[in-house]
Amino acid sequence: MAAVAIAVVSIALIATAMLFAIASGTTDTADEGEVGILSEASLSAAATLRNGIVQAHLLAEANDLGITTGDEVARALVQADAAIAELTDRIDRLVAAADDQERVEPILAQADRLVSPAAAAAEYLSSGDLEASAALIEDQIEPAYSLLVGQLAVERDAAMARIALAGEDAGRIADAARFLVVLLVPLTVLWAYRKRLRNEQIQRDLEHRLETVSY
Repeated sequence: MAAVAIAVVSIALIATAMLFAIASGTTDTADEGEVGILSEASLSAAATLRNGIVQAHLLAEANDLGITTGDEVARALVQADAAIAELTDRIDRLVAAADDQERVEPILAQADRLVSPAAAAAEYLSSGDLEASAALIEDQIEPAYSLLVGQLAVERDAAMARIALAGEDAGRIADAARFLVVLLVPLTVLWAYRKRLRNEQIQRDLEHRLETVSY
């Protein structure tokens, strides 16, 4: 019975370790999944911001030519302001979700290099300074956008790779735990069986000695 109890406890410990390993892998996968999703969402927000500023500038130029109205330019600027807020929020959430802050700090800094000139360009467009707006778009917004998109794509792809690795690690641990269970159970049963045989032999020897003494 003691051997059986030991076997049960051992199997329970291995099962607990297996469940912990799988749960840990699941948690890691969920965390990396969030980072991947937020990276992709930030890519979308960055594109929306860059396109929104360019569109607002083109509408402002068209307004100077009498092709569009001031209301259209104003609506485009409202959308650009919303895009700035959205990108800022998504980048902040990405940074908060990442387990390695040093890894994502360059993304935060690069996002600011896009957001700051975009906000300034929107101000120039509101005041009608199209020349200053055009200079910001060409010299700062476009380069900053390209670099940020590259960084976010790398972070997204790295998160997907870490998800795959976490799944493989959890699978290997689970396989090892199952192997130990398969190995431990028959060995414990064999040990218990041999112990029972020894105990029976000892008992027979004692009975034989008692019978000898009695005679």
